[in-house]
Amino acid sequence: GGHIGPGGAVLWLKRTDGPMPRIAAPTNQVVTQREKTFLPHVLAVPLGTTVQFRNDDRIYHNVFSIAKPNDFDAGIRATGATYTRTFNNPGAVEILCNIHSTMNGYVFVVDSPYYAKAQASGAFAIRGVPPGRYGLSAWHEAASQITRKSIVVGPGGARGLSISVGGDKRPSPFVPDKYGHKRQPQLGY
Repeated sequence: GGHIGPGGAVLWLKRTDGPMPRIAAPTNQVVTQREKTFLPHVLAVPLGTTVQFRNDDRIYHNVFSIAKPNDFDAGIRATGATYTRTFNNPGAVEILCNIHSTMNGYVFVVDSPYYAKAQASGAFAIRGVPPGRYGLSAWHEAASQITRKSIVVGPGGARGLSISVGGDKRPSPFVPDKYGHKRQPQLGY
């Protein structure tokens, strides 16, 4: 994860020696805007999850994403207002605010029932995984690519796994507005 560190990495398993179970009915999740910050900064959710974006600031926000096919525009929302979006396509969804260019976060949509978000130390646990062969994938906002590794889960699980995520992603030359264009400083955002 480079200077950001390993926390916030999203890890998931896909079975390689048999069928994957269906993803259980997802629960609704919340991303809060508080003090010009998205909380949590990274939210991992399974396919079909509805995420509520809630403004807990005393200022307006305009949450959006240009990450196709999960793109959306919540419009300008006042204190206490919410916007909901259901994510039906896997992958990283960078979320931004069209009013405050310093705000960013991620919703990472996984197409597996076996997933976890790493703690700040990089430690993670994916529970309830039946024995078998799996592909372990790891995404991190600072990595230019998803890291993949083959693993075997035995009857007692798999302990002591490690996977390295890169910190090699180059920053974008600009923070886009909701139309994908470079922001215009004369407009104050």
